[in-house]
Amino acid sequence: MIVKRMAVLAATVAAVAGAVLTLPAAANATPYVNNPPQCQGGADYGWFCAYSGQNFTGQSIGMYDCGNYRIPWTSTGSWDNEQTPGTRPWLYWADGSPAWHMPPAPSSQKTNVGWAPVASITNC
Repeated sequence: MIVKRMAVLAATVAAVAGAVLTLPAAANATPYVNNPPQCQGGADYGWFCAYSGQNFTGQSIGMYDCGNYRIPWTSTGSWDNEQTPGTRPWLYWADGSPAWHMPPAPSSQKTNVGWAPVASITNC
């Protein structure tokens, strides 16, 4: 019985050793809050900004270069999309639910953005 269990365990370890691990989008996200001047009081043209506070206040993550940006907050905040008109960011949920294709630029939500369930945003 013990020999059989050891054989199953060895086979399982060998199978796992050859496996390819696929990580969700948030795992490759830019991991910092950068508070750029382009996000003070709202986003400058060409930028997507996420804010830890409502009405474009608190810490901010400025997204200009195309990329996936981790959202570290659990607060109620806001966002402002002033990228090239028509650009639609993707918002990824921490629980792996299907991503939300956000409204096209120019658009914003000044209040009631619950960041807790959000993993990351890809701005392009």
